[in-house]
Amino acid sequence: MFQVVARNFSILTAEQIASGGIIFLFIAFTARQLGPAQFGTFVLIGAYVRLVALTVSAGVGPIAFRELARHRNDALELFNDILSMRLALGVAGYVGLIAVARL
Repeated sequence: MFQVVARNFSILTAEQIASGGIIFLFIAFTARQLGPAQFGTFVLIGAYVRLVALTVSAGVGPIAFRELARHRNDALELFNDILSMRLALGVAGYVGLIAVARL
């Protein structure tokens, strides 16, 4: 059991390090290509997108999988509820994005 946990931990750690390195290089390259003013706009738009993505996802994925596994017989009805919730969160995120853009 320890070997499985250690292997998974190693894989996730390597992924985090690689991801951080790629993001660092991308940000450095983008900042150099765009310049200060355009890079600031790029970062601001990225922050808006992350905010909306956080609003839309809102942790629904893991909860949805858990509930689908618990209620296999009512999966279609539960799927419709999950889809409706994601759509409502999407609309809320979009409204929030429009509100922030108006400011």
